[in-house]
Amino acid sequence: GAGIQRGALCRPGLLVALLSLLLFGLSNGIWARPDGTEWWEDPFSYFALSNVLLGLPILLRRALTGLLQRRISMFATMAIACVGALVLLDLWEASAVVFFYNASEWLQLWCVHHTAAASDSLGGLLPELAYPADGSASKPLS
Repeated sequence: GAGIQRGALCRPGLLVALLSLLLFGLSNGIWARPDGTEWWEDPFSYFALSNVLLGLPILLRRALTGLLQRRISMFATMAIACVGALVLLDLWEASAVVFFYNASEWLQLWCVHHTAAASDSLGGLLPELAYPADGSASKPLS
């Protein structure tokens, strides 16, 4: 499966997503870097690198899991995009890929949590007997 687990929403995924949001927001200062300035001279580059270091290991683990199952998943393509951006020294782009990955992971967790909670409330609406379409005797569902 996708490795999605139902549970509390205040898990490490939320903390990673919030920290990634903060680091990505701070890394936007890269756009104000004067031309000709090296990346290591720009303090905003370090926020972008911190964001990449926060989320890339998780992304790589998910990508490798897919590759071991002989599938090229979206995680593999995002990892390739992130590594490619790092090779090109486009730190903001790498940070953006990691941020959107972390945000989508948390959003997916939130959706699964709320969908499962809503479907649990439907359990009381089930009838006690099932009536087959072929006209045979009704059968209890439990």
